[in-house]
Amino acid sequence: SLYGASALLIGDRLAADRNMLIIYVTGMCLAFFYTAPPLKLKYFALGDIAIFVSFGPLLCYCSILLINADAAPKVWAEVMTSTLPCACICECILHANNSRDIGEDRKAGLITLATVLGFDASRLFYIALISGAYLTVVVSGVLRARWGMLLVLLSIPLARTVVGRFCRDINIMADLPKQTAKLHMGFGLLLIAGTLLS
Repeated sequence: SLYGASALLIGDRLAADRNMLIIYVTGMCLAFFYTAPPLKLKYFALGDIAIFVSFGPLLCYCSILLINADAAPKVWAEVMTSTLPCACICECILHANNSRDIGEDRKAGLITLATVLGFDASRLFYIALISGAYLTVVVSGVLRARWGMLLVLLSIPLARTVVGRFCRDINIMADLPKQTAKLHMGFGLLLIAGTLLS
């Protein structure tokens, strides 16, 4: 399986580094139990948390350990401020999908964060995540005098577009997850470029 293959690829690192092993096992459990019983995280309003953690702090810390485990304690906090904004928008992709499918999910008896919040509150949550992503980058860039990070502001027009598509018209809402993914890519690329320029 994919899990076994990945373990073989970095088996030596897993055996030598306890932190890496913990991160790896946590990530594999979140991925497997996202839809698999008995946990089925996605269907008990925990999918959003799983996605945020997996594609944010967990992936970030694993990458640091693979590149330079000795530097992890020193760079963790700094790298995290660049990871959380991207994790917020990544979570928006899932949330847009679940918000679009609120009606169908409720009929099927599925419990997602969107079905719990309802459509209007889900829209506010979506806006809060996107706003939080930009605010985090701006505050981090200013406090650390890394002005290049402010390049992410160039993606605001796209952010406004995707927020405008979050509406009750199913035809407009249909491709919101795809459009949010485009925002995620644009935001991420600008953040990388801005960080390198700084």
